[in-house]
Amino acid sequence: MDKIFIDSFRVYIVISNGESESKSDQKMTLEFIEGQIEFDDFSLLARLVDFRSDLYSLKEDMLQISYEGNFLLDVGWYPSFDPDGCFQIHVVKESDWENPLYCDQANSITEAIHRIRDAQNFILAKDISKK
Repeated sequence: MDKIFIDSFRVYIVISNGESESKSDQKMTLEFIEGQIEFDDFSLLARLVDFRSDLYSLKEDMLQISYEGNFLLDVGWYPSFDPDGCFQIHVVKESDWENPLYCDQANSITEAIHRIRDAQNFILAKDISKK
């Protein structure tokens, strides 16, 4: 089972592959974020043993990060309050929610962090190409 703990504003998820923890554990954090975190309830999930059991935590507005060039990375749980839902990760530009530039989804916190990193890389590549 994955272990999750929080230290200040950093989220760590320790993933064990069934071997001894000292050999196979990996730490994952949100420290890779290069934008400005505007809103973060996503990190609160790390305090829960089973985040799907806390239905009030499963909401659309979990994490928003703004970037130069009017990009916004948004993470939410859809459908809200449904344990069978999933994380959805969107990138929008200039608040154009009807036409997201990037969409992905994840079923676990670990997978969501990977998708958030992918979305950020998408934004950074777009921003560099405009310069």
